[in-house]
Amino acid sequence: MAHRLANHLDAVIAGHEHPVPLGLCEAINGKIRVLRFQARGYRDPEYFKLKIFQRCSLPDNPWAQIVL
Repeated sequence: MAHRLANHLDAVIAGHEHPVPLGLCEAINGKIRVLRFQARGYRDPEYFKLKIFQRCSLPDNPWAQIVL
């Protein structure tokens, strides 16, 4: 388990320094899931990323504007 955590240590530390409400994460994941299902797959990953930002009303950096 320690080796697995070592590979993701930066993300674990960032998660503790900048907590994000899990409800917000689940809402965004749900919107992405619906978007992916409705689109039947995108060929361009950057276009899919753009559609996620549009659907979720997120700026270019989705976590920059979160107020806790």
